[in-house]
Amino acid sequence: MMVFQEFFAGWEYFIKVKLPEKVKSKPKCRFPLLQLPRVVLLECIGNLDVLEIILFSLLSKRSKTIAKLICWNPIDIRLTSPKEQQICLKLSTDPGLEWIIHYRKKMKFIPIHSPWKYPYFQSNLLGPKALHILYLKDDGIEDITQMMEHICEVFRSPIVDMDIVEESIIEWIIKFQPIIRHVCIHKDVILSVESLDRILKNLEVTERFWLASIALDEYFQYKEPIPFRCIIINNSYWLTLTSILNANNSVIFLHDSKLTPTNINTILKEWQKGFKLRNLEYMEIDISTPLDRRRCKREIFKNLNLTVADENNGRPTRVKIYDENIYTLPRLPTVRNIIRSDGMILSIFGHYKVSEKLQTMKLSIFPYVVQNEILDNLKISELLLLSFVSKNMKKLIKSSQINTRFKNIKQIEYNNHGYPGVVHIPFTPMSDNILEFRERRDYETDDEFFQLNVSGNVMHFQLHYRYYFPQVYLSHPCDKDSAIVSFHYYFLDFFGDTVEYLYRENYKKFIPRLPQISLCLSFWSRQDYFRPENKLDRIRDIENFLASSPVLKRIDGMNLHSPERFSPESKFYQAESIILGLDANLVPDFLRHFQGRQTNIICDRWENLDLTEFMNRWKSGEGSRNLEYLNIRSRDIPRNEVLNSIGVKHIDESKTPPTHTLPKLLHSGFGPNTDPITSHSYVVRKTDNHLFQFGEGISILECGKRQKKSF
Repeated sequence: MMVFQEFFAGWEYFIKVKLPEKVKSKPKCRFPLLQLPRVVLLECIGNLDVLEIILFSLLSKRSKTIAKLICWNPIDIRLTSPKEQQICLKLSTDPGLEWIIHYRKKMKFIPIHSPWKYPYFQSNLLGPKALHILYLKDDGIEDITQMMEHICEVFRSPIVDMDIVEESIIEWIIKFQPIIRHVCIHKDVILSVESLDRILKNLEVTERFWLASIALDEYFQYKEPIPFRCIIINNSYWLTLTSILNANNSVIFLHDSKLTPTNINTILKEWQKGFKLRNLEYMEIDISTPLDRRRCKREIFKNLNLTVADENNGRPTRVKIYDENIYTLPRLPTVRNIIRSDGMILSIFGHYKVSEKLQTMKLSIFPYVVQNEILDNLKISELLLLSFVSKNMKKLIKSSQINTRFKNIKQIEYNNHGYPGVVHIPFTPMSDNILEFRERRDYETDDEFFQLNVSGNVMHFQLHYRYYFPQVYLSHPCDKDSAIVSFHYYFLDFFGDTVEYLYRENYKKFIPRLPQISLCLSFWSRQDYFRPENKLDRIRDIENFLASSPVLKRIDGMNLHSPERFSPESKFYQAESIILGLDANLVPDFLRHFQGRQTNIICDRWENLDLTEFMNRWKSGEGSRNLEYLNIRSRDIPRNEVLNSIGVKHIDESKTPPTHTLPKLLHSGFGPNTDPITSHSYVVRKTDNHLFQFGEGISILECGKRQKKSF
């Protein structure tokens, strides 16, 4: 280990020499790594992680040659562009780790005392996953493509996914690697017919080809086939019927298409004849042109030999879009099918926007029983939209739903942790979102939105292109806070006062002071707050922040790896649920002061982790009386040794112990409940006969509280 410590002391030096920020300063400490015997040298290099290998290979031609001598595991190489360019690297043998080279663009406003100097490293812990990020200054696409070429050569692996954000990348990828699994071309990258034609005829995409809108006039039409397995085309007005029929795609998504119902009828007829689209597995066409529902249906199904089934038996329930992306098909009371001569069956579904349904339905003319039946079959987001029609409509919805569906809503979450901000009922699918908050783009006009008055605040709305829940478009990010306040008071009146509202946000200075709000803070994106320098001051900053806030429902993603700790009286320990990373020697101290109900702890190592004091205090009733679920993850936990040290009891191995699980306090991971615990090992608290049951994991020490009589 001393070899690596001295070796890595020189990393900062050679990064500055070889990467965009060139600094002439000499290293403080250098280790003659390349002078080691060949066997020792290769052993050292073989134990580096992905970013370290890349940095080492950039030292010199010789270091690159040495790095290429080692037989590395295949690596996934992706160029993504959420906002800034990122090269994402992942090993198939370790899906929980990801290495990212993030190219930062020049900031408009840089703090005077900013600690950031390129390059710099940052590591983030995202639940069971870890991200290791190298930040570099974005000096142009040429640096990025050179880095991609270098990585492909060193690891002998191809690029699997490519986000194309400017036209020059098209020429580069065609020359460097013309066969690729995934390509996504961003909005307005295609500026000419020649560019479109060149990429479609010179690039072979084996899985998914995603094309956003192109910067061509509205009368442009493309009649050549797109020769890729899966195509996703946004603003696909230019793609013609001829192009679709002459292609051999398996999966087709067309958004904002100009195809007519008659065109769709032709597609269905040609498929049924068996000469066109023989490989088609799934097609979705989103037509933005307003259509009359009855006329549309009549034209689509004209002269088709349809069969109508009253159930879904025999029909596939899922379809593979690409790689691991599986789409679950809806289950409908009636299904329209057409059958090809070879026995292949094609099922047809249609979806209509909520606004069109509401405009054509006069709900008030129906008897109350029928009204209830209609309202019971609308989604929560549709009920919300319908409530804005009038005060009487809102009153009708409340009287119909308040003691049924609304009563069963336990929590509604304002999730501002990512973009877009989402309001939803925890553990429901995206299609059941209540609404989203999005930023309005500069080129969008008022004509593209409809307006609603929410608690005195007039907002601009659109409907989601696929699931039709409302999306609020805000002119400035700071408008979201006032929008949430307006919606919160509307929800209190609409859903009633029995719902708990969760406000999930990254750590910042704004916290809404609203009734029935439970605060959930996330530190995933604020790991710079826990760097070694000035860490004590930053912990004190958070302590002061928490002191002026209500007790938190949850704290997410905090990493504490230093001797500095929160004071025992801090509100940090009063949070109901905490997920954090800790050094093993800090775990007993945390458990001693933690007053909440559920906690997940991730340790980088198990050494020095002693739970004896904690369990003795719990068994005697002196501490952690509220704790009901504890999950500790680490490497190679000596489970039997730990359990013996805390004096566990065991039930007969021939008996099947009950399975124990608890409702989670906040939407996190998969499912509404904690991981089930089925174990023969337990300890009992003397004061009230509660017990902790221990899970069987090798890398997880998991225990949950329950009544002894139920055990």
